[in-house]
Amino acid sequence: MSQQEISAPADPAVRSPSPEAIAARAYEIFLARGGQHGRNLADWLEAERELMNGLEQRRDARNLPLGLRLLG
Repeated sequence: MSQQEISAPADPAVRSPSPEAIAARAYEIFLARGGQHGRNLADWLEAERELMNGLEQRRDARNLPLGLRLLG
């Protein structure tokens, strides 16, 4: 069994954003701050938090009854 198979979550709804997606969002945050260096870890963590919140919101929306999904 490969390392990827061992660490991959069994439930697709539990997946984390990919490192590439986090890096892309962190770069957007960096640019939005005017390209100031020295906050790369803070930008990465902010990007990860934003993307995780987005995944949770989408997962929660899938669990709503159809009528509520259409309203939201």
